[in-house]
Amino acid sequence: MIELFGDVFGWLLGGRLGRRIVRRRNDRLRAESKTEASVRLVDGKVRGLSEQWMPAVWSVAPGRLTNFSVVVPVTDLRRDESRPPGFRESWSVDPEAHIYRARSNGATIKIALASSQAEWVVALLVGHECP
Repeated sequence: MIELFGDVFGWLLGGRLGRRIVRRRNDRLRAESKTEASVRLVDGKVRGLSEQWMPAVWSVAPGRLTNFSVVVPVTDLRRDESRPPGFRESWSVDPEAHIYRARSNGATIKIALASSQAEWVVALLVGHECP
């Protein structure tokens, strides 16, 4: 009985603490105009991208995602056209992410963003004020 109580208490405390840590990290990244995201190439060529998801902490600027030497120009991203990951994609990206399709120098890319980050990142990428 005591073990069951300890397990339930640990599960509740661990989940709450974990969510708090993630929220604080996301707030810190946002203050630096950065976000955790995964980006992949669908067709065409963008230097530094492949057809495999590239998870990383990306710097976000109007019309551009940057991760060290990988600079991804982002154009034609539609705010209202996101979707959840499919079954196969959910093995590579957060199953609760929002996936957006965009253009990048004539290539097509996909960007997977955490639901808590998607609104401000997309707004900044398309050049609107961040909510």
